[in-house]
Amino acid sequence: MARIALLAPWPAVSQWFAKHYPEVICSSYVTADLLLADVILITSLYEVEGHSYQVLNIWREYLNGTDEEKKLVVVGWLDRRENNYFYLGQPPQNLEAWIGQEVQDFWGEPEFPDLPDEDLLPLIEKRLLSHGLNTLQGMAIELAQVLQGLETLRDEGAGWFGLKSTPQFEEAIQCFKSWQHIWVKSEPFFALLPFYPELKTFRQVEEALAGFFEEGKGWGEDFSSLVSQFIKKNIRKVTKFYDLDKRPQIPRK
Repeated sequence: MARIALLAPWPAVSQWFAKHYPEVICSSYVTADLLLADVILITSLYEVEGHSYQVLNIWREYLNGTDEEKKLVVVGWLDRRENNYFYLGQPPQNLEAWIGQEVQDFWGEPEFPDLPDEDLLPLIEKRLLSHGLNTLQGMAIELAQVLQGLETLRDEGAGWFGLKSTPQFEEAIQCFKSWQHIWVKSEPFFALLPFYPELKTFRQVEEALAGFFEEGKGWGEDFSSLVSQFIKKNIRKVTKFYDLDKRPQIPRK
């Protein structure tokens, strides 16, 4: 039996699938279980911060580059005839049988509808990748540098209370808070990415840094390396896969 998963932030859509096709795993954000599915269903549009976006290009590029045997299906409200399109107004009685007969994997010739809404990928680039300080990577680079300065003071003999009284410590806290703010504003976009589970490890880094800034937990550890590794292993995994640093950039506000 094929594993089928649906990425749907719309509760009504998830409830409808749960009622008619209880075998479908429904999630409002990308999970490890969703990525393991043989068939991934995405809705034709997603609303983030009051704007509508399509994620078809993101997922088509991801599956075409990682697992061509998986199947991708767009779920929508308009009556279309593409073979990789699921029309909610005329659902098949047996979903798995319909998928087996109609839907093509990436070894075949999958047909997807033209979606009118804005592509989400440029917005991901805007919030994730930049040399400025208003993106997750930009602020992470700044934070790692400030933390490295703190670690130098510590290694030169500064104690916890002495370190807390330095301007560098206050600067590090402000960078950390800015990084947290960027994550909170950006997570609704990242949650629709296939790489969201990797990016979500931000929470582990955040917890470690919060413990240090609040109580000195992890005294002696190199937190600058922790942040740098998050950049290298997680952020740059996304930017490299989608060649975000090579795509035309959209203006940043």
